[in-house]
This record gives sequence, C-alpha cells and structure tokens, in this order.
Amino acid sequence: MIDQPGDLWIVPTVTATFLVGGAIAGRLRQRPTGAVLHALALAVPVAEVLILVDIARRSIIHDPRYVPVVDLWIEALVAAIVLASAGALIGRWIHRRRRRSASPTVESTLSRYARGGA
Repeated sequence: MIDQPGDLWIVPTVTATFLVGGAIAGRLRQRPTGAVLHALALAVPVAEVLILVDIARRSIIHDPRYVPVVDLWIEALVAAIVLASAGALIGRWIHRRRRRSASPTVESTLSRYARGGA
C-alpha cells in the first residue's frame, strides 16, 4: 500500500499519529533524551508492524515487487522516528510549560507574603 497512489489521507493520519504518540510518550520525561528514547520505543515497533503488514499483504496477493518498495519502507521508518521524536520534544515542552504556569514559584509566594497577603 505504501507505493499505491490515491490514498493521500493516510499521510496526514500517520503523521498525526506519530506526532501525538511521541508527545504522549515523552511528556513526563525529565530530560529531552529520555523523551526521545521513549518516542523511539514507540515509533520503531509501530513502524516495523506497518512494514510487516505490508510484506504480509504482498505475500498474500503474490506481489513480487519488494525491491522497489524497500527504499519507501526505509523512508517511512526514518520519518516515523523523526515525527515521534519531534512529538516527544513538543509534548515535553508543553507539559513543562503547563506545569510551570500552574504551580506557584517560590518568588511569587514570597512576593505575596511581602505584600501582606496570606
């Protein structure tokens, strides 16, 4: 299916899936490398399953065109890794930003006490 025209709806769907999946996988990590590693743990097996399903489909329908599609499979694997990693970093950034704005800092607590508030 990766080499068949007319299925352009698949590209944004898979792109969004890897971005959101990476964001969910990396949002609670302390460091960016941890977020990217969790995204890799998500992206590589999922991309491999998609490739194995395409291989199985080609075997079932007796389509011998494996060689011209191998480069597309490699590009899809690299794209999945890049998208999931970007999603992990974005998800981590959003989570840290929300957490930072939701919790009061020491400076804001001290300034509130200095103004006479409780």
